[in-house]
Amino acid sequence: MLEQDFNAAIDRLLAGKPRNRKLRDLADSGRLSITFANVALEAERSRSLIAHKNCAYQEVRSRIVALMESASRADGNTTQDKIAKLRLEVAHLKEQLAAALDVQVESLLARERAEREANKWRQAFKRLKDDVKGIAVLRNA
Repeated sequence: MLEQDFNAAIDRLLAGKPRNRKLRDLADSGRLSITFANVALEAERSRSLIAHKNCAYQEVRSRIVALMESASRADGNTTQDKIAKLRLEVAHLKEQLAAALDVQVESLLARERAEREANKWRQAFKRLKDDVKGIAVLRNA
C-alpha cells in the first residue's frame, strides 16, 4: 500500500500533475523536481521511509535516485560540472580581488603623493607669509 502511494506520487510528479498545492505551484513555475522530500510530500508519507540508505522501501528509493541522477545529467548539473563551475568562479573572484587590491595600492600611493605635495605647498606658503611679514616690519621701521 505505501509502496503504491510512493509510486503513484512519483508518476504524478513526472507528469507534472501533483495534488499537493505547494508542489502544484512549483510545477506551474517550472521548478518542480523529483526529490525524496517532494515524493514524500506528494504521497503524504514520511520522507524517512524512502530517503535513507537502509529505508523500508528500497525499490522506491532506487527509482527516485535514478530519476534524480538522470535529471541532473540532463541539466548538466552533475557533481563534476558543479565543481568545475565553482572552480572557474573561484578563479574569477581571485582575479577580481587581485585587481581590486592593485587599485587600492595605487589609490593609497596617489594619496600619499598628494599629501606630500600639499604639505610642500603649505610650507612654501608659510615661508612666503613669513617673508611678507618681515618686509612689512622693515617698511614700518
